[in-house]
Amino acid sequence: MRASSRAAADGQRSRDDASKDPERSERILAEVRELLEERSVVLIGHDVSKAQAEALVEALGPEEIHVVDVDVEGEAAQRWQTLEECLQDESADLFLLGVRLDTDEYQRFKERCLERKTPFVRLPGSFAPSAVAHQITRQVGWRLRALRDSSVG
Repeated sequence: MRASSRAAADGQRSRDDASKDPERSERILAEVRELLEERSVVLIGHDVSKAQAEALVEALGPEEIHVVDVDVEGEAAQRWQTLEECLQDESADLFLLGVRLDTDEYQRFKERCLERKTPFVRLPGSFAPSAVAHQITRQVGWRLRALRDSSVG
């Protein structure tokens, strides 16, 4: 199975799982609200509507979600400049990567996040709050829990 097919299948499973078990979905949303409380999130996407961003803020509970529009069809140099500017935002506590990058761009993005010690989540599909919450807990929930626990203790 190709990587893009796998990512699409993972995203579909996330949506299917959440829709089949509303109680589980609500538990995941509640956990993410706790993990993102007082945190700043950057959503990197393309044509993200204001309503989508507002729905994520309301459901996921971060202090703010800053949306960065990345032109996925544009020139690679311009796309990387946009990503680099977003990576320089010192207030960002979590990046949500909602666009597909080519392999080299993705690797550079991942390395920069590691250098910054800032978690990021690859969103394989929908920006629906339950799907995003599922991906957050699946990919970086343990890191966010550790950050929360270290700031409390």
